[in-house]
Amino acid sequence: MAVWTAVELYNSLGAGVGVTLTPVGKGRFEVYADGELLYDNKAKGAQGIDIDAISDLKMRIRDRLEATAAAG
Repeated sequence: MAVWTAVELYNSLGAGVGVTLTPVGKGRFEVYADGELLYDNKAKGAQGIDIDAISDLKMRIRDRLEATAAAG
């Protein structure tokens, strides 16, 4: 699921977005942007990520990018 999530983020947000997906083991992974934890599927009680969660994650990353651009 982490690979699918990485591809989905890359396709939606582009190669210039610095997002780290950290596989933790047994299907669990975390997503970080600028060192901030944005998604942890263990906290969600899931072994993977569903389409609603990936949509929410993309929106959170876009919001973070817009806030960073506005501040800089």
